Amino acid sequence: QRRVRGKHTLRYNNPDTNAVSGVRRITLNCNPIGDEGCEEISASLQDDYWVKAIDLQQCEITDEGAKLFLVMLEDNTSLCVLDMRGNPEVKDTKLLEKLSQVLKKNKKSDQEGYSNGPLFG
Repeated sequence: QRRVRGKHTLRYNNPDTNAVSGVRRITLNCNPIGDEGCEEISASLQDDYWVKAIDLQQCEITDEGAKLFLVMLEDNTSLCVLDMRGNPEVKDTKLLEKLSQVLKKNKKSDQEGYSNGPLFG
């Protein structure tokens, strides 16, 4: 049987995240990144396999910024926690429910068992 080198790498979209260390959590709480910052972050994480949690409490985010993360999560299956508590302009309950469902689905497929569930507020 022929062994494929590097089959658990980013090249084959099947990385072994337990074998390689990297950034797992990004905390940006209390920074006024707003929706523009959400656009940059979500674009950067579109194809990311390492980051499991993003903390964005009190970051002046609105529903528009939250929608950007929902679009990003169509491709990103590794993010399990998106903490946007303390952003009073994120108030679309249907949007928050959709985000919660996708994050729960990602958590179920998370082989590392990353602790902390999806949080909103």
